[in-house]
Amino acid sequence: TAEITVPEGAEAVFDDVKEEHWHFPYIMAAYRLGMVQGKTEKEFRPDEQITREEAAAVVFRTLTAAGVSLEGAAGNFTDESEISAFAKEAAAALAVNGVITGMEDGSFRPADYLTRAQAAALLSRFYHLLP
Repeated sequence: TAEITVPEGAEAVFDDVKEEHWHFPYIMAAYRLGMVQGKTEKEFRPDEQITREEAAAVVFRTLTAAGVSLEGAAGNFTDESEISAFAKEAAAALAVNGVITGMEDGSFRPADYLTRAQAAALLSRFYHLLP
């Protein structure tokens, strides 16, 4: 596995992500690159599951950090109004570019947790957009 190190003197940003935790360097590296944000200003909640809208936002931010520019108009999901403001642009841009898809009934289901199969499909489609 790739070893991630946090620069010396880096301080914890989240109260629930301590330096002694195994995930500290990974979360801090992703946070500093703009790929992830906390659930609140002081909490990351590392043990929570990720929702479909959160996954969309993380993938969108990661592509942006990698220099990939995606644009998308409003999505065409039947539950568009249920997508949180922080994930609307991400869901629309990823949908237009074929990275994320809706459900068979045309919904996005933003608050549902991502299944392992959905994560694999998302990562595979995401990978092909990387430079």
